[in-house]
Amino acid sequence: MQVDGVHDRSLSATFADLPAPELKWEKMANAPVPRLDGAAIQIKDLLYVFAGYGTIDFVRNLIHLFYYSCSLWFDFVCVFANF
Repeated sequence: MQVDGVHDRSLSATFADLPAPELKWEKMANAPVPRLDGAAIQIKDLLYVFAGYGTIDFVRNLIHLFYYSCSLWFDFVCVFANF
């Protein structure tokens, strides 16, 4: 179907927005070091943040933990092989 010279595209219901509760964002404490393209995962009350770039040519090999309950960052001591 064409509307005003533009093709109308119907999407499957798979891509429709589902109703969800409104979540409020809260500011958390700044991370101990800046990083770009790091990986993170939250497990219960802990946020694990891995590696990432400090600059375009500096890769960080640090892991930090953020405890939501006390809003504090901690270093996670770990040795990476060949990282």
